[in-house]
Amino acid sequence: MAMRITNNMMVGNYNRNLSTTTEGMFRLQNQLSTGRKISRISEDPVNIVKALSANARLSDVEQYQRNVSDANAWLTQTETALSQLNDVILRAYELTVQAANDTLEAADRLSVAQEIRQLRDQILTIANTTLGDKFIFGAYNITREPFIAGEDGAFLYTHWDSWVDMVGDYGTDPDDYNEFGNILYEVSVGLDYYRIENDGDFAGAFAVGLNPASAFGLNRDSVYYVLYALGEILASTEEPDPVGVLRDTDDPLWDGDWNPDSANYPSHPDIFPFIERLQTMQKHVLTQMTEVGGRLARLEMLEDRYAQDSINYRQMKSDVEDLDYAEAMMWFTMAESVYRSSLSVGGRILPPTLMDFMR
Repeated sequence: MAMRITNNMMVGNYNRNLSTTTEGMFRLQNQLSTGRKISRISEDPVNIVKALSANARLSDVEQYQRNVSDANAWLTQTETALSQLNDVILRAYELTVQAANDTLEAADRLSVAQEIRQLRDQILTIANTTLGDKFIFGAYNITREPFIAGEDGAFLYTHWDSWVDMVGDYGTDPDDYNEFGNILYEVSVGLDYYRIENDGDFAGAFAVGLNPASAFGLNRDSVYYVLYALGEILASTEEPDPVGVLRDTDDPLWDGDWNPDSANYPSHPDIFPFIERLQTMQKHVLTQMTEVGGRLARLEMLEDRYAQDSINYRQMKSDVEDLDYAEAMMWFTMAESVYRSSLSVGGRILPPTLMDFMR
């Protein structure tokens, strides 16, 4: 039995279809104007969750990239300072070997002593190297210069509460400085790179600072003190040990071979212990530079990894959110054509009104 189709049914069905077409055009028009496939969560909940997840990971990666860049700058400045320190020690070693020559006159030794003193002062400048307004060898305390020169060549670390601590129980053991910690940058999730015994693990933290005592030594174990003692001895024409450094049997420079009855005494003090000590210090600095170089290499690998991660997450985010304009424009043109055809058909199927007969 055939179903009777009334005008009301035709009009109702037409209006529903026209509304669907209009909504489709509105959605496409909104996409074209915003450049985004999805403007509301209800349109595509699954892909919205993917986009939000990719955006969160991308934000983390960008922060890690900034941290890696800062850590890289810190270590690069540290490497530069250690390279300068190595140059100073190497030059001091060359001058010391030159000063050990028996043919060197007193005036020549005095000239060597003056240059040694300049190198000594440069050590203090290097130890207080800054990156911007931050002292790179200051451990956690990066706002105040970490090293000062004391009396009789003392090389002092300023980050204790009292001078007694600086020149008393502390002073030579690098382990005494571990309590001041290190400069840490968070460069990854779960990268357990650095540990502090009392505080536990720092997941994702990357240490960029060097132990200040280990880098330069302190008091009589410091490079500064060695050059101070060497300069004073070479500059003396009456007393080869004016500050008492080589007569103290506890002093690391004392080798017990001093001969005050030598024909060269007092104009040619024995400086061979300094040669050996400078060689040892240079090896230590090169070891420190190797450590810094290893950290820089690690940061370079992290930098490359995050650069690739950034590309991947941006692509993932783009696949979900970004609009293909050519495809959207094609669908909009088709929707517009359907809409115009719908209007034309509607003009034919809608029942005539009184107005149609009054024309």
